[in-house]
Amino acid sequence: MENELISQLAFFAINFVLILSTLIFYAIFGWVIANWLIMFGIISPMNRGFAFLTQLVMPILKPFRWAKIGMIDLSPIVAILALDLAMTVLRDVLTQFI
Repeated sequence: MENELISQLAFFAINFVLILSTLIFYAIFGWVIANWLIMFGIISPMNRGFAFLTQLVMPILKPFRWAKIGMIDLSPIVAILALDLAMTVLRDVLTQFI
């Protein structure tokens, strides 16, 4: 009975982490697309959706702001790679308990 509960909690944790990381991935991807749309003048920088995405994504991207090549900001790519690595490690650790 106790093993089954631990197994269910681990399964829930794995699924929760996967869903959360997927949402973070799409938020970063949406922020990058919105930045391009602003750069080409298609949407306004004062757009509420962009402001919301910026508030959501900036704390995630801030540690990776060192990743620049000239004027090109690679922090979204590095953040997505770090997120994927963290997901993989966490999933491997949690699956050992199942």
